[in-house]
Amino acid sequence: ILNSVTIPVKHYRLQKILKILTVSIARLSSIMSEG
Repeated sequence: ILNSVTIPVKHYRLQKILKILTVSIARLSSIMSEG
């Protein structure tokens, strides 16, 4: 029961980090393809 409460918080933070990572990787790949 405790896990179901703590997991969403970690999942939310993970999603935030993943979003930032995917955006930065997309920018890097676009720069690489242009260069």
